[in-house]
Amino acid sequence: MRHLLATTALVMLAACNGGEPAQEEAVNATPGNVAMANASSEQATEAAQQNNPMLPGLWEQKTEITSLTVIGVPDNMRQAIEQNTRQLGDLTSRQCFDKEQAAKGGLDAMISSGGSCTYDRLNMSGGEMDVAFHCSTPQQDEVTGTITGTSGPESSDVTLESQTRMGAIDGGLIGMEMHITKKRIGDCPE
Repeated sequence: MRHLLATTALVMLAACNGGEPAQEEAVNATPGNVAMANASSEQATEAAQQNNPMLPGLWEQKTEITSLTVIGVPDNMRQAIEQNTRQLGDLTSRQCFDKEQAAKGGLDAMISSGGSCTYDRLNMSGGEMDVAFHCSTPQQDEVTGTITGTSGPESSDVTLESQTRMGAIDGGLIGMEMHITKKRIGDCPE
């Protein structure tokens, strides 16, 4: 059960962070524009930070789960995943980012899970974002997904779609779609 809750949280956080570097096939990074294929999390995050940084300050994030499908697992596990996802589903949170955190906070804030990931596609241009990724977790889960939408120094509005093939349960699959908005709402309180 703990593994299933961790998997649900993994999907909610989106893609991945860490792992072995991928072989980077293509990079085109000019100010405000990134085009990469087959890039590691580290490579993708670095390019996104340099070309689409967040401004420091107080940020508000709203997360809405718009679709959840759980198949191939026993009913009690499916119900637990659905219940926990509903509880986590529509969240609004606030976080202060200092200058250093903001430099890491754009793409990196959306993609933390502890798995080994590759960005099949990372395109950012004119405030538009189009990302495809695949990850493996220590629990042998396989996560694939996309992130599309807009991202800028003071706000972002993205849709995350992901599928997690559960390594511990043959045929277990979690499909999820989330809508995530973030906006800078002011300076951090002192």
